Amino acid sequence: MTAFLAHATRSPRRSARSALTLAVALAATASLTACGSASGGASAQPSSPAGVNESAAPTPSTTSTHNATDTTFTQMMIVHHQGAVQMAQLAADRAVTYEVRALGKRIVAAQGPEIERMSRWLASWGEAAPSGLDGASDTGMTHSSMQVDGMDQSDATADLTGRTGKDFDRQFLTLMIAHHQSALDMAKVEQTQGLNADAVELSGSIATTQTAEMDEMRAMISRLTAS
Repeated sequence: MTAFLAHATRSPRRSARSALTLAVALAATASLTACGSASGGASAQPSSPAGVNESAAPTPSTTSTHNATDTTFTQMMIVHHQGAVQMAQLAADRAVTYEVRALGKRIVAAQGPEIERMSRWLASWGEAAPSGLDGASDTGMTHSSMQVDGMDQSDATADLTGRTGKDFDRQFLTLMIAHHQSALDMAKVEQTQGLNADAVELSGSIATTQTAEMDEMRAMISRLTAS
């Protein structure tokens, strides 16, 4: 240290030049380090503008996304449900077996809101809705075109209306099993060919619910036959 101070005292100009050279070298090194950090971070993702939450960006709604299969399924299932509700209401009012009356009430309670839901879909899609039970249909889907155990819907309902007692209960169950089977056939097509997420989901729910009800109704028929 003493030698260094002595040297600095003897050579002030040389010492000043050395200090200037060191400062320039340090500045150049710092600049190169900064550039290296910038180039090394090229793989980093650009930051979002302040206040923007990218994860909260809206996604397109699937409500109006549909194809011809969705439209046909929805139109047909509305008409099909209307027929089921008509027969089920008769069972809720006239069946002599408690479990048959209870089943009728369950079907009315479940399928009535589904009719309203599907009607809203058709309106949002800009598609024609089928008419009511007794009206003409612009879609070509009427209760006369719905077959129930070899009869159209109107004839099946009339046949059921003319029965009483346990005979009514058995016929209701027989007709409703056949009616549910046609719903399963329609649901299967929608599940494999439909596009609208809501309609496909409903078809799956219908298949699950009505398959279970068919098993329940077969058991009821067996008990009625044995009694």
